[in-house]
Amino acid sequence: MTECEQRVSIAKWIGWKIKHSPTFNHLCRPGEETGVCCGKHLTDSEIFDLFLAPNECGPGYVIPDYTRDLNAIHKAEMNLTFENRIVFVDNLRFILREPHPEQFIMEVARLASAKANIRAEALLRTLDLWK
Repeated sequence: MTECEQRVSIAKWIGWKIKHSPTFNHLCRPGEETGVCCGKHLTDSEIFDLFLAPNECGPGYVIPDYTRDLNAIHKAEMNLTFENRIVFVDNLRFILREPHPEQFIMEVARLASAKANIRAEALLRTLDLWK
């Protein structure tokens, strides 16, 4: 998956969505029912792509960079259920190729210091959204 595809997949899982009306499409942040107006002629993918970088709508409507920003991906991870957190750690271990889980201290250090892009991939694998 490209970084953009990862960001959009995580954003949709978190709750970013496109609401369709007869005249406009709206990009809504998590928990909102109204959002910023976008042209009716744009596809959902085109709308999400517009909001991957700062734009005239301000910083509140930029989809977080889950693949580079540890704070953003940590915030996303907080939405995992307890069961999914166990799978998430297993996915981190798989991606980091941690062969010896009995070396507990080293494993904890590597998992805790995993970069944002690794954590994003593990999150998407946990949610079966990885392509």
